[in-house]
Amino acid sequence: MGRTNWILVALGLIACLALTLLMQQALQVRKERVADPVATEIQKVLGSRLTGAARWRIRDGHGGEKTGTLTLQPTIGLREDNLARDAGDVVWRRMRNQIGSLIVICDAGLGAASAFAVPPPWEPGRPLVRIESTADGGKVQEPPPPRSGPATAPGTVRPSAPR
Repeated sequence: MGRTNWILVALGLIACLALTLLMQQALQVRKERVADPVATEIQKVLGSRLTGAARWRIRDGHGGEKTGTLTLQPTIGLREDNLARDAGDVVWRRMRNQIGSLIVICDAGLGAASAFAVPPPWEPGRPLVRIESTADGGKVQEPPPPRSGPATAPGTVRPSAPR
């Protein structure tokens, strides 16, 4: 094989490498553009307290109320209730008129996961509520959609239907 052939092979390999790098860059830019804006904002604001990517979705509940579900992977040793409250503030600020309730699931991947119902920050009387926690390695099941009807004050019991 002559010297010219070796030069052509080297140029071909360099061109393949350049094309591969350009395609990776193009895919990365596309992925960032298509990524959900809520999850992206959570990553920007709380990224140092997370070990994985945030996942966001909205589902329809009863009576047309939409429930937002945010799944986070907190770093080990972090208080999940504080993380849920901070993440809830970011989500409520961005999705104020688009959801009626918010569930934040914290799953560190160590066999325990917790789910919190995060109230809107403009309703200061409603506390953060731990919905479910699993320590047996099971996944947290999303709570059932809220029932329609009159709300009861904390510490009171909803009257049962007459028999």
